[in-house]
Amino acid sequence: MSKCIRYGLVRQPDSSHIYYENNDALYKEIQATYFGRMDRRTRKVVPNFIMNANNDPFFQKFIANRSSAKNIDDAIGKQSIKLTNRLLLQAYKFLRESLEDVTYQGGEEFNPESLITIEDFISKRLSVILILVSDEADAYTLFETLNERGLELSVLDLLKNHIFKKADNQIETVKSRWIEMFANLDDKIGVRFLRHYWVSRHGRVQAGQLFRDIREKTGTQSQALNLSEDLLECSYVYNALSISDHPLWDDFRKRVRSDIYSLNVLNAVQCYPVLLGAYEKLDSDNFERVVRQMVVIAVRYSLICGLRTGALEIRYADVALQISTGKIRSAGGVYQAIKDLYPDDDAFRASFQTKEVRIAKQARYLLRQLEMEASGPDLEPTLDTGKLNLEHIAPRIMSENWRDIGDLQGKDYDDWVYRIGNQVLLEGRVNRELSRKPYNEKKTFLKEARLALTKSAAQYERWTTEAIAKRQAELSELAVSCWRYDL
Repeated sequence: MSKCIRYGLVRQPDSSHIYYENNDALYKEIQATYFGRMDRRTRKVVPNFIMNANNDPFFQKFIANRSSAKNIDDAIGKQSIKLTNRLLLQAYKFLRESLEDVTYQGGEEFNPESLITIEDFISKRLSVILILVSDEADAYTLFETLNERGLELSVLDLLKNHIFKKADNQIETVKSRWIEMFANLDDKIGVRFLRHYWVSRHGRVQAGQLFRDIREKTGTQSQALNLSEDLLECSYVYNALSISDHPLWDDFRKRVRSDIYSLNVLNAVQCYPVLLGAYEKLDSDNFERVVRQMVVIAVRYSLICGLRTGALEIRYADVALQISTGKIRSAGGVYQAIKDLYPDDDAFRASFQTKEVRIAKQARYLLRQLEMEASGPDLEPTLDTGKLNLEHIAPRIMSENWRDIGDLQGKDYDDWVYRIGNQVLLEGRVNRELSRKPYNEKKTFLKEARLALTKSAAQYERWTTEAIAKRQAELSELAVSCWRYDL
């Protein structure tokens, strides 16, 4: 730990140590002491400090080998970088920039004395406890003891420690599976994945009881090995549930990719345990039908009717368990288990007619699906989501042209602006000035639209709350047929 801290205290903002850039003779001593000595045969630095398997490649590449500030900024900005590696580089960048402030103190002259003072403080006054254990089993026992005495650890830390300990002579196998599992997952969803995985196999469990439940059911080496293997296989599927163009969906019909995309836009993660179970236990046709059910429920129950997510999560946990244990063997069985949660057409229509959608990607999704429902499937290949812009006919910010939109019926202006009936899709880039124009000028632009529902918004004499309500009522009829699931 002391070395790890010192790494940050002898580094600078560009491609080398502060000492090195300033031609200070201490550079070579610092390099050998903290980073490693150069092998005379390979001419490569043999590191003194090695991190865990997930982080060490980044540490060696960007920190130990003096990567440039630009390369580090580029790495931090990449979407694909794992969270722990991003945090590592961000922490290093913070230390590096802080040390630059200290060593230059607002001027241009290098002052090594401040670095030496900081290093002396850490090396002479900072206490670090090193505990040596005879084997890994003792290390895992110590880890559990520290946790029981109040050290806050995530359920993933606890599980990792538990299965590594139980693996015994198969530790390398379990380590390899653990690393590969996290290669499949975004760090931010690791705990959520673990909970959804466990729920899909064992039913509902409270977040605070998750580790205890897993530990009780995986007390032997064989059980720990089986768990690590199952987690690895399941992590690949779980990752695919958040990526509509994932290779896993290559063998399914095109509709599955569209539905997976829908679930992500709708943030419908509550259904993931059901889908994990369905993917493993049901054939592809039934799996596709279950995915479609989850989309319909996400729109009807959650997004439009705004019903209790807690009740839905409890039901999904029960359904996932029934699929995994073989009690439910088809999409029809899933439907029977959740049909009482399915808002009927009248309830859905009524909620849709007054629904406000303030999240742009969800409003865009609803309108795109309704456009395809109105115009038929031939429209879909030409309806590029990335080129669709969301436009509010009555602008989000009230302007002089929009002070009177009729009877607000006790609502605020904002409440009407975010109604689905007030929103349309426009293809291509939209002139920002258009949003502030009065309706009679917007009508010309709307009439030229290729999209049927957008074009139909130009049929009114004035754009008022009455027009918004009328258009939304018409859209609600399309919505009933668009988000429907019939056996």
